[in-house]
Amino acid sequence: MQDFPRIPLAVLSTPIQKLENISRLLNTNVYIKRDDLTGIGLGGNKARKLEFLLADAKRKGAEVVFTTGGAQSNHAMLTAACAKKLGMEPILILKKRGVTERKGNQLLEYLMDRDVRFMDTDSYNDIYAEMDRVGKASGKKHYKIPCGGSNAGVELVSFLHRGESEASDHA
Repeated sequence: MQDFPRIPLAVLSTPIQKLENISRLLNTNVYIKRDDLTGIGLGGNKARKLEFLLADAKRKGAEVVFTTGGAQSNHAMLTAACAKKLGMEPILILKKRGVTERKGNQLLEYLMDRDVRFMDTDSYNDIYAEMDRVGKASGKKHYKIPCGGSNAGVELVSFLHRGESEASDHA
């Protein structure tokens, strides 16, 4: 099995915590993975995906990183923050639906001085075509990250390949 390129972005491993009150109410053990403690903004588990996706972008020589989502996308905001941290230019092309004013993630993106563009479309195919157009016009090598990232399971496969186990409290 091949190793996947990875750039450490998050503070890992995050703890698994038993939810005592809910467990008692439901008469079963309920646990939560505390990915709110990754140390990168409000990213949660999205930082895990970005460690692989942005490593791939760097490996491929990308100068510009595109991603998309809704107007208040957590994935897009975190991608922009992490790409900039790694020296790449993030461009967010978001659906013009929902709250586009400077609230929530739009405020954070504004404060980080990120390039955020809106498209009045329901089609991600339109947005991906716009990424291609903007990327080509920039003359820079670019990398597209699909809405929400696309490497689900990659970390788990790598994790299992190494023979590790999440049986401890701090997996």
